[in-house]
Amino acid sequence: MSMSRVEIKKEIKIKRRRLKFVLLLIFILQILGLLLVDNALREILALDGAKVLGYEIKDKYISIDFMGKTNYIARGKIDYTYEIIQNKYEKIIEKFNNFLKY
Repeated sequence: MSMSRVEIKKEIKIKRRRLKFVLLLIFILQILGLLLVDNALREILALDGAKVLGYEIKDKYISIDFMGKTNYIARGKIDYTYEIIQNKYEKIIEKFNNFLKY
């Protein structure tokens, strides 16, 4: 029994969705495996250098480790950016509420 054009497109769409899900799952498993191996080797060899992926919060800065490189971000910059985002968010919510009133 042959399928109609619509049924064929539905099947293709379902297969694409499954493929995307499987690829995403494989990617997540690879990242988790990489992190587990990195942590195990660091524990066995007693290494304290930059990690594959990690972060550390200090009083004046936040250090972000990615692929063996450590980047430092000042807490002041983060707080300033957070305030800007929070103010803009509040303005957007206020405008949205005013729009809903009318």
